[in-house]
Amino acid sequence: MLWSVLFGVLVFEGTWDPSTTRPSPALGPRSVVALQLEALRSDPDPVGTLVRFASPRFLTRAGGREGIRRAVHEDWAILAQQSRALIEPTLGPPSRRATLLVIALDPAGPPVGFVFEMRRDETDCWRIDDLRRLRPARRMPTPQTMKIAI
Repeated sequence: MLWSVLFGVLVFEGTWDPSTTRPSPALGPRSVVALQLEALRSDPDPVGTLVRFASPRFLTRAGGREGIRRAVHEDWAILAQQSRALIEPTLGPPSRRATLLVIALDPAGPPVGFVFEMRRDETDCWRIDDLRRLRPARRMPTPQTMKIAI
């Protein structure tokens, strides 16, 4: 299925064609992230798409193709299960690096955040340099737990 953007929220629609998932200088950071989300949601084996868009540094840190396969089935699985996702724009104009916040939305559960760190490679294509799931705070501070000097 394809993602469409409606008021900044990506919604699945259409059909998924993994053959269209190749890095290209014409794809901006947001488009690359949307393609990753499509692969996670619609491709029975999204690892190939994720590897094609990964930087060499990310591949090494993730443990290669097998490390990415483990992450798809463990930490990133929530991205495949959500029906909508909000992709926050990058901070500042993208030049060689970009950071995007993705919030996976589902009425059945709480939103889950992910940070995509992106970098342009030598062919001017955007590559995933890091992908982290944001962990919720264990507990919110209260006035009683905060030490405020007045």
